[in-house]
Amino acid sequence: GGGGGGGGGGGVDGGGDCGSVGVGVGGGRLAVLLHGYPSAAEWCFGGWLIPALVHAGFRVVAIDMPGCGHSPGTPLRTRSENNLKPGGPAEIVAAMFDALAPAGTRAVLVGSDWGGGVALSMAHSRKHRHRVGSIVAHLPSYSEVEKDELRRIKSDVMVCWVKDDQMHNFSKWKPNLKKIPRATAYVASRHDEAAWSCASRERAIVKFLTGVDYLPAAQAVIKRPTQVVESTEGVKATAHQNIVFRGEPTRRTTTDHDGAAG
Repeated sequence: GGGGGGGGGGGVDGGGDCGSVGVGVGGGRLAVLLHGYPSAAEWCFGGWLIPALVHAGFRVVAIDMPGCGHSPGTPLRTRSENNLKPGGPAEIVAAMFDALAPAGTRAVLVGSDWGGGVALSMAHSRKHRHRVGSIVAHLPSYSEVEKDELRRIKSDVMVCWVKDDQMHNFSKWKPNLKKIPRATAYVASRHDEAAWSCASRERAIVKFLTGVDYLPAAQAVIKRPTQVVESTEGVKATAHQNIVFRGEPTRRTTTDHDGAAG
């Protein structure tokens, strides 16, 4: 599990006043979450992912960029060529790193839409890449400013995509994916399929970041329940039920009879 928590905001050098939502284990590895646009930290991550990362031992900070969510100020320009400009989103994230983690610490960056593009910009930037650990780019909005700049990324990168998203065209973005040297793709076909459920994405992201699968039992059917049924003609038959897990399985408990999980 994970403990602790809280929210707050404060000034960061070079970034003005930025609000943030922070939660997690005090000594855990820092994971900074970057929202899309138009959006905010709570809208983008409040209903998923944060609890899973905290459970995995991360100290999570989700930033509200200027003019978004609880942060005052003028919204930033969100095109990729503005990510690394003075006073832009990369400098705000770097200032947050400096405020929250010792110098030289590499933080995990999880970005959705615009935030995914900011994370990729920081990862290839000579100024910021020394602070960037692993990256999760969730439906990233990003275009190269300099040809093949993505090839300079040295971090492990997980790109999450669903092909039927009308705002994020996977076919157009796929050439970028091929340029990232250490990229892992997690791609679903439709929003309504099990692979794109919040639980499935959380599980894949945590496994990518930690190497641990926290729901291994969901990979296989442990038992097929059976039931004796009778047809309209009075013929008895045994029905076998299949199980499909969509989310966290029922918690297994220990019985007093055999000391085993049941």
